[in-house]
Amino acid sequence: MTLSITFGTGDSIPFHDHPGMTGVANCFVGRVSVESFDLVGPSEEPETYWLRRRGSSILRPGDTMTLTATANNIHQVKAIEPSQVIDVFTPPYNRTRVTGTRWYEIRKTPRASSSEDVVLARVK
Repeated sequence: MTLSITFGTGDSIPFHDHPGMTGVANCFVGRVSVESFDLVGPSEEPETYWLRRRGSSILRPGDTMTLTATANNIHQVKAIEPSQVIDVFTPPYNRTRVTGTRWYEIRKTPRASSSEDVVLARVK
């Protein structure tokens, strides 16, 4: 499945995942900031998960970002300027993958017992 997404300056797609999918995002126009996380596992609180920060980057025309079911899958995209991004996913979206998509609120507080950049996130 291929999606073309057009952003105005400051537009964003909040933190979300693509369950069981692999994807490639290619920036064609403008610049977008992407911040991504990997799922570590559930926390003790209902509907909350530990996430490990993978990093952030700025995509410019010709730049790509990849995600798999286990790497970079939880991410947000913010437009720095008017932009267009083309996303390609496999397997394609179906009813299960659409309804299984989760939206996250990231808490910036790291896990105390971890030396890695692990944060708590609540499913919205």
